[in-house]
Amino acid sequence: MVSDAFEHSVLAGRGRALVASRGIRPGEEVLREQPAAFVASSDNNAEDCHRMLAKIIHAASLDRYRQPIADLVCMQERFRAADPDMLRELSASATPAVAALLARWHGAEAAASVTEQAVIDAFCKHALNSMTVLTPESCSREVGMALYPTHGALMNHADLPNCWTMFEADADADAASSESEGESYSLVVRCLAPIAAGEEITISYLDPGQALSERHAQLQSQYFIPPPPAAAAHTSPLPLADPAALQRIAASPLYVSGCSLYPEPSHTRAHMQAHARTHWHPQGETKGSGLELRTHVVALNNDNMLQCLNMLEMLT
Repeated sequence: MVSDAFEHSVLAGRGRALVASRGIRPGEEVLREQPAAFVASSDNNAEDCHRMLAKIIHAASLDRYRQPIADLVCMQERFRAADPDMLRELSASATPAVAALLARWHGAEAAASVTEQAVIDAFCKHALNSMTVLTPESCSREVGMALYPTHGALMNHADLPNCWTMFEADADADAASSESEGESYSLVVRCLAPIAAGEEITISYLDPGQALSERHAQLQSQYFIPPPPAAAAHTSPLPLADPAALQRIAASPLYVSGCSLYPEPSHTRAHMQAHARTHWHPQGETKGSGLELRTHVVALNNDNMLQCLNMLEMLT
C-alpha cells in the first residue's frame, strides 16, 4: 500500500523531490519500498557492479519499473567531464559481462538489449541513485546495494535531514531483484522531526558524523552536489550535557537500532569516549555503561526534536 504521507514534486534548485502531503510526526513511517535491483556484497567489487547493472537493465524492461528508472538522474556528461576514460573503459569491460549475466538469467532476448550505451546509462543511474544496504540489526555492516527508483531515489540530501533510512529483509524477494542473491531488503523511511505539509522530505546521503567540509567535498565529487554558501553551513547542536533532552530522546516513538551518536563534527574521538555508552531501544529503554558512545541521535534543533541519525559505528 502506498503511503499518503508524501507526493512527488519538482522543486526549484532541487529538482525532483518528495514532499509531505500532510503533517508527519517524529517516528512515523513515511514510506516503504522494495528494490528494483539488489545485489549482496561479495569480495569481488567488479562482479557486484556487473550484477547490479544487469539487474537495473532488466528491471528497466519491466512495466513496473520502466518509467521510474527512465526518469532517474543520470548526468552522463558530468561523469565524462570528471573522468573521460572511466565510462569508456567501463562500457568495454562491463558490456559483455552484463550480457552474459542476462543471458543466463533471462535468455538470449534479454541479453540482446545490452548495448554499451545501456550499460553506461545503468552505471550512471546506479552511481547517483542506489543506496548502500546496512544490516537491520545494527546499521553497521554493509550487506549489499539496492536501487529504489519509484520513491526512494527521489529523496534529496540535507545536512540536517528530517528523515532516516533503514532496511528490512524481505520475506519474498521481487523477481527483478532476486537473481542469484537469495535475499532482498526493503527501504523503510522514518520521520525524525515534525514535517509540515508541503515541506521537502530529506535524508543524509553520507555519514552525518563527518565534518561538514568532508561531507560537502564528497557530495560534490560523488553526486555532483555543489557545496552550500558559507552562510548556509551549520553544525549539529546536540546538547550532550542536557539530561532532560536525552530523556526525551529515549522516550521518542522513533524506531531505531544500533547506530552511533556524534557530537559536533569538530569533537575528537577522545572527547566522545569520555561519555558513557548508551543504547536507545524502540520503547525508550536504555542499557549499558562503558567508554563508548553508541546512541542514535546526531543532531537536535532548539526544541530538542530529533533531526538526524548516524549510520556508522565509529567507536569500536
